[in-house]
Amino acid sequence: MRPLRDEMQTDLTAAMKAGDRTRVSVLRSTLAALANAEAVVAPVQKSTPVAFGTTEVSRRELDDGDVRAILSRELDELQTTAIELRSHDRDVEAADLDARAGILAEYLHRA
Repeated sequence: MRPLRDEMQTDLTAAMKAGDRTRVSVLRSTLAALANAEAVVAPVQKSTPVAFGTTEVSRRELDDGDVRAILSRELDELQTTAIELRSHDRDVEAADLDARAGILAEYLHRA
């Protein structure tokens, strides 16, 4: 089975070709959240680096469990915001967030 992140990247390309703006937006923002989660804090330098690459730090590697946890947090955030919007009679915006949440849910329910 392919890693979930790879599936999302492949689906992003397909959504771009199909002109599915909502799916493209959801996948781009989710892939960006995954990239942000891979970032690590660089160690503090006491002096100016002399050579190129001396301050580079390896990125964290996410496994499928990490990816699912991030997707779950993103999904929860969308659902919570949709509920809040509905409480303010902003049903159109809430429906958009529900559609976005549905896209993320598809990935979380893949085996």
